[in-house]
Amino acid sequence: MAVAKAKASQEPVGSKVQIKDLLAHMDPMIYLAGTADNTSEMLAYVADMDPAFHKLEIVKGLRKELRSRLGRAIEDRAVDYLEQHKGKMRADNPVDVLVEKIGEEEIYKNFINDIEESVRTTVQGISEHFDDEIVTGMFSHEEDELAYNASPNGSNESSLNSSLNQSGLLFLHPAQYNSIAQGLLTKKDSHAWNESLNILVSVTPGEPVMQECWPDLKKGLRDCLLEVSHEVFGKALKVHCKLLTSQVQNAVKEAYLNLLEAVAGFYMSKKHLSKIPLKGEAVNLKPCENIIRILKIIVDFQEELPLLWIRYPERYVDDMVDSTFNVLSLYLGKKDSTLMNVLDMLSIVDSNIFWFRRWVHGQWGRNKTFSALKSNSVILLYLVSYCIQYLEKCPETIDGVKSVSLSSSMVSYLRFIQNFKLIMAIISYSDGRKLFPVNVPSRDELVTVQKILQIFIKASCNSKMAKEITMEISNQLQKYCSRDEVRCWILCDAGAVETLLREVICLEDIPEKKNSKEEDGTKISPMLLKPVLSIFQSILSTQVGQRYILLGRKRKASSKSGLLTVTKRQACEVMDLIHFVLKSETANVHLKKKAISVCCSLLSSPVGIHMCLEHPLIENVIGHLQKNGSKLPKRLLQGEDLLKMEEVLRLSDSQSFPLLIAILSTYKGISLLESEGILSLVLKQVLPHMAKNGKINQKILSCVCTSSEGSSVMGELGILLPYWEIICLATAGEEPGHQPQKEEDKEETLMAALAPLLSVTGTYYGAKLLFSEEGLLSHVSHYLFSLDKTQEELHRLALYILGSATSSLDSMVGLQTSTNYQEHLLAQQSLFSVDDGNTVIIDEKSIIRNHILVKSYLLGGSGERILPPLFIDSNSSIMNWLVMDIIERSARSLLTSAEELLPGSPLSDKPNTPLVLSSPASSPCSDTVQIPLPEYSEPQRMSENLPTVSDAHLAAVELILRYGSELQLLTGSGGFKEGLLDVLSYTQTKILCSQSERCDWFVMVMFLIAGGNVERCRNVLSHISRVLVGGVLWPCFSDSLSTTHELMPGEVTFSGIIHHAQLVLSIEIPMLFSVIQANNSCVWNILGEWIRCLYLGVLPWMEVCHYVMMVLLQGPDYAVYFVVAFLRHLQKIIIKYTGHHKCLTVLQTSAITGWRIGEHLNFMEGLSRRHRRTVLPALTSPFYKLRHEYTPRQL
Repeated sequence: MAVAKAKASQEPVGSKVQIKDLLAHMDPMIYLAGTADNTSEMLAYVADMDPAFHKLEIVKGLRKELRSRLGRAIEDRAVDYLEQHKGKMRADNPVDVLVEKIGEEEIYKNFINDIEESVRTTVQGISEHFDDEIVTGMFSHEEDELAYNASPNGSNESSLNSSLNQSGLLFLHPAQYNSIAQGLLTKKDSHAWNESLNILVSVTPGEPVMQECWPDLKKGLRDCLLEVSHEVFGKALKVHCKLLTSQVQNAVKEAYLNLLEAVAGFYMSKKHLSKIPLKGEAVNLKPCENIIRILKIIVDFQEELPLLWIRYPERYVDDMVDSTFNVLSLYLGKKDSTLMNVLDMLSIVDSNIFWFRRWVHGQWGRNKTFSALKSNSVILLYLVSYCIQYLEKCPETIDGVKSVSLSSSMVSYLRFIQNFKLIMAIISYSDGRKLFPVNVPSRDELVTVQKILQIFIKASCNSKMAKEITMEISNQLQKYCSRDEVRCWILCDAGAVETLLREVICLEDIPEKKNSKEEDGTKISPMLLKPVLSIFQSILSTQVGQRYILLGRKRKASSKSGLLTVTKRQACEVMDLIHFVLKSETANVHLKKKAISVCCSLLSSPVGIHMCLEHPLIENVIGHLQKNGSKLPKRLLQGEDLLKMEEVLRLSDSQSFPLLIAILSTYKGISLLESEGILSLVLKQVLPHMAKNGKINQKILSCVCTSSEGSSVMGELGILLPYWEIICLATAGEEPGHQPQKEEDKEETLMAALAPLLSVTGTYYGAKLLFSEEGLLSHVSHYLFSLDKTQEELHRLALYILGSATSSLDSMVGLQTSTNYQEHLLAQQSLFSVDDGNTVIIDEKSIIRNHILVKSYLLGGSGERILPPLFIDSNSSIMNWLVMDIIERSARSLLTSAEELLPGSPLSDKPNTPLVLSSPASSPCSDTVQIPLPEYSEPQRMSENLPTVSDAHLAAVELILRYGSELQLLTGSGGFKEGLLDVLSYTQTKILCSQSERCDWFVMVMFLIAGGNVERCRNVLSHISRVLVGGVLWPCFSDSLSTTHELMPGEVTFSGIIHHAQLVLSIEIPMLFSVIQANNSCVWNILGEWIRCLYLGVLPWMEVCHYVMMVLLQGPDYAVYFVVAFLRHLQKIIIKYTGHHKCLTVLQTSAITGWRIGEHLNFMEGLSRRHRRTVLPALTSPFYKLRHEYTPRQL
């Protein structure tokens, strides 16, 4: 052995001795690589990982030859490199540079060519005698001589066969494969077959397929699969399994195709037809065991094939896919056939057709699969025909499985399930839907996708059909349309909603049946309702499904009639069905849970709230809560309302929680619960339950904080404190369980806890709660006004919260009054100034403080707070004066129309006397303006003593006067502060029915527009308070009407303007609406606060004036269209920060730029044409609900 190795080391590179040494010690991984590319990768891997690789003689020879032939060239290149760089190394690896240069030289190319030629010659010489050597399994160590030894046991250590047999591999001579093939084809001896199959099992994977006799071997193996002997069949199947698991692609393909041909062989030979079960009869699994086992192997391979076929040549995949569907189409066209076809047999093995779903999952495989299915159209025809026939028979029961046999009903059921799922998988894709329509002979018309879906939908709610069938159809229809807009539309277009409602029950007869003596005969089975409600739940999980049920069939977003022609029939029928389930004695817990889930899905959209909130179901839920909470309704119930209250809902508190959460997540729901006097009761039940489960979301908190009562309840329950505790723990590097927290998780935890607090600050009542003793005042103020360096992180977060809270003008002046934060922040800022105030130290916290101070001290829109005070010339002053003229003239003209009057206000007389008005910015050249105005009789004062103006109002007055002076709207002599306070006192005593704790920004804006003219401002406010548009445009006035009208404070803003803005936006720009809802960032709360202050401090002054004039001239509903247009303007910002915690903060703190109302008038006019007949009546309807026959204002 030592002599042989010494001799090999002296051989030239690529000699026979070195090649033999390589083959004898070759790693099995290299042999099993399969392709040239894989072999190259395996060699590189072995070279890095296996030390034995470097002991091979050919590797040693290559190194020796490299040194002798290229050593000198490498040294010369290295010297040149060092001289060029003066002995210094560059940033690049010098070895890579030298290798690249050596590779470009001719001497290296000649070396590679010589080695390649030597190896090629040696391999060719070995190949010429390889057949003899492979039989003996031994290479001779005699040069140029082959030693022949017939006994494999005589092979020595260098034997290739011996080396590879350590891995369980066996090599055969081609003559031996020929002998095995002839034996399999001619001999019918089981013993001879077993010996041949044992050899094939032991050979190297893929080796038989490479032989010339493979066609004969394949036929022989196929005959063995058809053999009765279990031993022969089992070994033949094992050979195929080994080929399927080999790395040789051709072997995998051939084995799979041979198995398919074997399945076809059972049908092609009369001898084996007896093994095929008959249709419509019970199936004994014992006689057909062999074909079932083959199909099982085929199915298992089919499920794994998509993971591998991207590595295969495309022609191999085409052969396998085409052959699969060719075999599946066998016996499908024979009408008189009594045997189960391949598809029927496949249903016994895998009725769930997982393999098909994997084949069509990717686009590449889908193209191949549907192309083959199109070529074998008889398959789809059979699937559709069988499903229709099976459902027409309406099987009522399905027998179970016995020991080794399947009942006929079970076999038919499995066939139906497989065919049904195949159809659903096909129509799930556009390429599959193109295969329809199908011409079914038993039907008069073509079967389209819509038609077959209609058949399935009807079957899903057929009470006479077996529950296993209805549940399976229902589950598949749910999966088909769940969270998929296109598929949901296809299902709805097939009439799913109408069919389900029609098939389940005639909903109009429910109240009559309830009181009839034959009630037992009209009860609906829970097993019938469950699939129906499940399908509704999946449909409503998509926007298309919600729009279809709520808006009707094939309605476009830009319909000219808006919501006017929309009937509530479908939505009401669904609500009636839910109402019936919740009142039913037979409905179980799961059925009620599903019904409530469907109801919550309907109420999750603005359109659903608009249509369904007044349904008797919601009234009964409120009555149920009032009864359980011992609360009497605020309004007296009479007649039909009393009968509705007597309809008892069989609903536990835990079951009602999802429905109450859905109601609490909407502004109209909050207003409804508050008006019925049960908001506090509901919150005390729901919020602790949600807090216990950790499911309180920002949307719930933001909606609840729009109500004063809701904010108070949140303070009582201590909802906000846990979030601040999490923030404190996170800043200390701990988790809630006082466990150490990773640094990378710290920021995420902080933002997750900070987001709910920021959402609360989006409203006045929320900010008031947070900075109160019931909220977080004692916690936040400590860190807010402290400069302790150990608490810098909490100080920054407290500033962050304060910056968000001061985005609302009401919150800003309220916090200044209660906490005096401006002085504290100014004091902190002064500590950061050096060199007598000429130099300021800037850090993140000082920037936030500066932002809060500027925002709190100055009002103004884009540019008004950044640039110096604007220079207002005389023309601009006249323009502002003309704005007041237009407002006053419009208000007086509205007083002459009874349709525009607020209920409770008398109609004015016709104008008879002119009123002489003069510009407040009087100049030597200014002229007086004569405008004919109607005579107005001033109402009597309730009290001669003016009420005391609150501190918050005083702070707001200072702010608004400073803003007016900056814009030069208030010119001339002083006394503007006293005049504005006089106007505020006048409105509180003679116009408003009750005082509000919030600032009256509308009065202040009108005072600025009037240029400080007290009398003119009072007259205009008196006129506006008597018309409908005043209730929408003047928030404090509409809040005060709660004493005379069935209105709640804030209802006009949030339940009116904001709710209808959500409604219109969801129809006109659904993508933007979805983004806002997905953000869960309480954008709507910010808009509500902006509406209350007439966008003061958000938009420039002229845009504020334009907003007031537009709503006054065009109508109250334009306040809604303004919000929609404004959101469309902010669309880029909202989408940019989708899913980011900064979305809310950016809107609260950033200046809104680029807004010009004139650029959006056409858009708002289009919205008005489509939605005015819906929005305007709904927006003004609360003003027609008087609490008494006569109001205090009339008296």
